[in-house]
Amino acid sequence: NAVGSGLILDTSRHLTTILDIDPEARTARVEPGVVQSTLQIAAAPHGLRFGPDPSTSNRCTIGGMIGNNACGPRALRYGKTADNVVALDVITGSGEQITLSNTASNHDHHVSLAALRSVVQANLGTIRTEFGRFGRQVSGYSLEHVLPEHGFNVARFLAGTEGTLAVIIGATVRLVADA
Repeated sequence: NAVGSGLILDTSRHLTTILDIDPEARTARVEPGVVQSTLQIAAAPHGLRFGPDPSTSNRCTIGGMIGNNACGPRALRYGKTADNVVALDVITGSGEQITLSNTASNHDHHVSLAALRSVVQANLGTIRTEFGRFGRQVSGYSLEHVLPEHGFNVARFLAGTEGTLAVIIGATVRLVADA
């Protein structure tokens, strides 16, 4: 659903590797072009699955699901894709290759993230009152994830931004018991 000119990267041809499934940690490390149903098949022997399940699961990629913060009919139980992102490996618009995790401690030395932190600090009131006000807010800039009280979680913030802020080259996602 691209509007206007831009660059579209199709990672489903070459970045399709499931790098690791850790049943103990209930996580999977994947490249962005992994098709969601392929991840489900790989996680199934461990009794696990990736929670979000859009109707396009046999063709949607994990990177695409992160890009549009996909959810599906099990969203009330498992959450949106943002709720299941543990870490992202990205390349920023300035060319920095960084890993974003649920911990904010390693974010301060990146130029791009320092600028983001500055924008958040300058707009705390608006972000606190206008963002994340309803559960199925899936697209756009979910700035509530980068509030100080939410741990400046840039990985979750990037879910739903449609690739406008960074290119995802790897993701660690949470897996849940397959019920």
